[in-house]
Amino acid sequence: MTKANQSDQTRSGFDARTGILRFREFFGNYPHVLAAMTGRSAPALAGEREFNMNLDVGPDREHAAAHRVLAAKELDVDLDDTIWFDPYEPGPVQWVGAERLGAGAKDWSTRIRGASGLVAQCTNLALCTLCNDNVCVVLLDPQLFSLALVTIDKENPSGAPIHEAVKLMVERGEADVKEMVGFVAPGLGPCCYKFRDPSVPGNRNNLWDVVRTAMTVSGLGRSRILNPRLCTGCRDSEFFTRLVDGPDAGAGALMAGVLDRNGSLVEVMTARKKRTLILRAASRRKKGSEAPSLSEEETRLNAAIRCPYGQNKVYIRSQLLGSGGRGVSEPEIALRCEVMAVAGLAEEGYNIVPKEYIENYCAGDFEACTVYQTYQKKTGGQV
Repeated sequence: MTKANQSDQTRSGFDARTGILRFREFFGNYPHVLAAMTGRSAPALAGEREFNMNLDVGPDREHAAAHRVLAAKELDVDLDDTIWFDPYEPGPVQWVGAERLGAGAKDWSTRIRGASGLVAQCTNLALCTLCNDNVCVVLLDPQLFSLALVTIDKENPSGAPIHEAVKLMVERGEADVKEMVGFVAPGLGPCCYKFRDPSVPGNRNNLWDVVRTAMTVSGLGRSRILNPRLCTGCRDSEFFTRLVDGPDAGAGALMAGVLDRNGSLVEVMTARKKRTLILRAASRRKKGSEAPSLSEEETRLNAAIRCPYGQNKVYIRSQLLGSGGRGVSEPEIALRCEVMAVAGLAEEGYNIVPKEYIENYCAGDFEACTVYQTYQKKTGGQV
């Protein structure tokens, strides 16, 4: 591994004194946007202790809660105004609001679990996650101020979380994908990590390419995708990295939010969203009897699910294309079956159910489903 020199630190915006990397170079046109990542050490804030943010793992984890307070204060954010999700428990991207403020901030047991990312359209709220090699992506709609923070699982890399986040920003946040900005935070680069899947071509088997492809397929313009290309594996003197330190390594934190200290953005956001809603309603009237969108199908099927183990598990799925394919597959309706793996019927470890099966069984005669029957016999119906 190579160590970053002083000129690298200056260009990247890393403050070795406070242990915080602010992405001002990339979000300079949006002064109301908070986007920052903490590093391994912060002499001015934590002395000689490592600046670990993980409440459960890593050196000096007994000080992690205090470190979170110090980092938030340095970034002019109250820790009670942050929402944390666990990057090591992936699942569908979730929409959150002010009602979830404080989740996981001081008590890790209250974190948002089973989510690969969060989306919000609320000012003075910061989305947060731990990072120590996982590649994180910040998506911003600078017009209506919706914002997403997603993380890519290096053990099962997929662009699905980015597709899900963009869909939520468009459908619930009324965002215009053509105006979105995508930012790739420091994580394992192609210099230090390649997929073990031999079906993925060698020049596309890295996490940075996964997120770039997913963002372009989702509709973001290439010029609006920003990547400082900072690899945590190479810069282990600045960032926590399990690649170098092992599984007991600590973790930094990535924080992203829209700050509105004087309340001016709320009025702007309200006016812009009202206008957007009017324009979209007019557009929908023109479309008339066109086929429903994937998001409408997702909502319809989630409401129609009858199987108790499939409630609210329908989502829009896409995946990497292997065997010489390029990019990611077209988004499609699917369902994550909660009990398929326990029943021993998950194909190659995947518990994915296609749309036709959802219609026939999950939202229909679920008691005739082989997975349901096998699970009932095996466990007596206890999840």
